[in-house]
Amino acid sequence: MHDPSVTTRTVDEKQVTLSVELARCRETVSTLRAECERLKLIIENAPVLLAYLDADHRYRFVNSAYSLRYGGKADEVLGQPVADILGEKVWAEIKPYRERVLTGETLEYEVDVEPVPGNPQRMHCALNPARSVDGRVVGYVVAVTDVTDRKRVAEARDLLAAIVESTDDAIISMTLTGHVTSWNAGATRLFGYTADEMIGRTTLRLDPPEEEHQILNRINSGENVCRYETVRFTKDGRQLDVSLSAARMRDDTGRIVGIAKVARDITDAKQAEAAIQRSQEALREADRRKDEFLALLAHELRNPLAPLVNALELLRPASAADPALQRLRNMMERQLTQLERLVDDLLDVSRISRGRFELRRAPVAVALAVETAVEGCQSFIEAREHTISVDIPTEPLMVQGDFARLAQVFANLLSNSAKYTEPGGRIEVTVRKSGAEAVMTVCDTGIGIPRESLDIVFDMFSQVQAHKQHARGGLGIGLALVRSLVEMHRGSVDAQSDGPGKGSTFTIRLPLLQTPAEAKPNPPQPDTLESRAQRTRRVLIADDNADAAASLASILELQGHETRIAANGHQAVELAATYRPDIIFMDVGMPLLDGLEATRQIRAQPWGKSMLIVALTGWGQQNDRRRSREVGMNMHLVKPMDLNEIAAVLDRYGTDGR
Repeated sequence: MHDPSVTTRTVDEKQVTLSVELARCRETVSTLRAECERLKLIIENAPVLLAYLDADHRYRFVNSAYSLRYGGKADEVLGQPVADILGEKVWAEIKPYRERVLTGETLEYEVDVEPVPGNPQRMHCALNPARSVDGRVVGYVVAVTDVTDRKRVAEARDLLAAIVESTDDAIISMTLTGHVTSWNAGATRLFGYTADEMIGRTTLRLDPPEEEHQILNRINSGENVCRYETVRFTKDGRQLDVSLSAARMRDDTGRIVGIAKVARDITDAKQAEAAIQRSQEALREADRRKDEFLALLAHELRNPLAPLVNALELLRPASAADPALQRLRNMMERQLTQLERLVDDLLDVSRISRGRFELRRAPVAVALAVETAVEGCQSFIEAREHTISVDIPTEPLMVQGDFARLAQVFANLLSNSAKYTEPGGRIEVTVRKSGAEAVMTVCDTGIGIPRESLDIVFDMFSQVQAHKQHARGGLGIGLALVRSLVEMHRGSVDAQSDGPGKGSTFTIRLPLLQTPAEAKPNPPQPDTLESRAQRTRRVLIADDNADAAASLASILELQGHETRIAANGHQAVELAATYRPDIIFMDVGMPLLDGLEATRQIRAQPWGKSMLIVALTGWGQQNDRRRSREVGMNMHLVKPMDLNEIAAVLDRYGTDGR
């Protein structure tokens, strides 16, 4: 039925309106589609992992970042439950949060996931509920951010802060102008000021102003301050010794933003250092006193030795006709020789330890040094009823060294073997060439050395237990002196033994001279006193030891010389003026006027300038010899004098033409 109110015009207007609305709808749809594309693009390229999950915790949407992290492709993740993608362990940890978001709660949490075994990652998750048109929660959206690096940086920062706060060192940061920006607990403990009292202020209340300005200038000029030892003051006025280090601080861009200073309390270390220094000074003083004691001991021992040696020489003619007396004389001579050697060893050890020992180096025939040592120890070896064999090659073996000291080394080894071998034992001495070395070996059948003691047998004053229990145990200096002297000759010495009761072997190795043909032979040994033909001398003996003076005078008178004796320095000067001796044997340590001053007074007189003045004393160190030379003494002899030395003095007078 036709409605008369609807006209053609009305229909046309409605069509136009519909067309316009349709165009608008199409435009809106196009706009929405474009917006959706842009939104999808944003979601896909977002720097976070985005996912939408339904109420059953199944994935309904994931962006590319999420799928790449946990699946690789979106269709491999979509529809899957969370537990299958993240793992049961992670699901058990995050399930409570996921249940809460379905109740409409918005929340955040962090969780560790391990998409690659051994590479855990820290994830920050933000959960928002997704609602339907009627407001029901039908799922939720999760935004995941990887905070692993940030977490590590934070943990490192927290750890560093904990270290800074827990250390006993004062760690301070400052501006380039010296104002404090941070002040740790160590600084408070060290200086007494709190952070509130120091931040924003300078450290001039702690530091001497001029020194603080110097440090700031050094730092600002690019120089670092490392372990600078100085003094700082605490809040209560105490003075602290500190070790200070400082350097410029830079930010991530390299810009200089301040100064870092570290101060460490070294008060205890300084006190310990001072205590060590005092101990070292005390040790040096004790060492000096020890050296003085050894020198005094040698002097006091040598003084009584001198008349004994002289008396033995006087007994020589009488003992020659009486075998019993000859045996007694030989025994006394051996014991005196041992005592002299002990005194010499003590002084040599002292001089070596102080670096005041010098070798008189020259080409030395090893065979001659060994033969000299054997000859010197022969009487002691015979007294012990030992058998000794010596095997020396005919080929000359020359070394660069001090003949007397090498003979002393070999003699010490021989004496050691004789001492620690029961009577009736055997000692074998061999010398041989081994490559570029001369090798000397002393082998005995003695009490031996425990294996654990082989390393210490050459140590100063060491006492091997087996030797301690031996009746002839010594001071433990002979072998120490052997090692020192051998090493001074650039050689080596070692000891071998299979144990107690199995004997010992000592081996010395010395570098051979490369051109032995050019080496000069050792000087001939001096003859005995009796073998020298001498003319009569006028001799003055000045010594407060009456026995020593009288015995020496007797020996000289037996040789046909004239003698006078002075008991002190004053008498020596007076007798020299009246008696006019050719030679004066002058003791140094005499009462009233010592031998040095007596010599000065004699040399000051015209008649005293040509006399031969010989120091005769128990003092034999280098300093003693120097003082003798300074006052004008011609020679310095140490008690007890060897009779060959007396002969050398008398010979010198003759060759000097006096």
